[in-house]
Amino acid sequence: MPAGEGHALSVKVVLLPFAGGHSYSYRPLVEALPAGLRALTPELPGRGMRMSAPRLTNLPDMADDLVRELAPDLDGPWLLFGHSMGGLTALLLARRLRALGLRPPEHLVVSGVEGPSIYGGKKQRHQLPREEFRQEIRELGGSPPEILDDDEFFQFFEPILRGDFQALETFVYQPAPPLDLHISVLLGQDDDVSPERAQAWQVETSRPLEMRVWPGNHFFIFSQAPALGRFLAEKVGIQTKPDFRAG
Repeated sequence: MPAGEGHALSVKVVLLPFAGGHSYSYRPLVEALPAGLRALTPELPGRGMRMSAPRLTNLPDMADDLVRELAPDLDGPWLLFGHSMGGLTALLLARRLRALGLRPPEHLVVSGVEGPSIYGGKKQRHQLPREEFRQEIRELGGSPPEILDDDEFFQFFEPILRGDFQALETFVYQPAPPLDLHISVLLGQDDDVSPERAQAWQVETSRPLEMRVWPGNHFFIFSQAPALGRFLAEKVGIQTKPDFRAG
């Protein structure tokens, strides 16, 4: 039964990290989630609370790790969200859950990433010299200036970022039967991911694909955090109050 004004239903929303992300990277979105949604922010190896674990440098291994980490918590209705690298990892995770007969998400929401079947041909940023690599990260946005501008901080985070970009830039798509799952694709209007390339997500679901373009760049998910929180809630039937801010 969908949750109404009283938010009787508590739905978990799993937020999969983007490149370089960790369990606290989604804090602005987590803080903006409406009542009735409870965030799960899994930690990939080699960062955050799992800093001592060996880093992973390919998406299939990341998906396998996420299955082990998340499976005990997927005992009720839940929503799956992934931004950029997290969107591709979300597809692999959903496929693995299907293969294992585990409970699928009620809805899959991905943002800032083109369809996996046409993903590829990306420049090999993970092999760039340090300063060129740092500039690429700066142009993408989403990384705090205090990390990019501080040599000691950047030296600490650089291996994590390089490993994630290696996972993205060596990703090889494997066709599989479409998921019986609602998928929504969100794009920033100033991002370089086009609606035409994002439309390729349709091959991953047997249901009609939903696509929306939001104000902002690649990391619009933070500038639009309150609206995104309401969007996620509505995907699982949680009623939210409209935002009447002037502007």
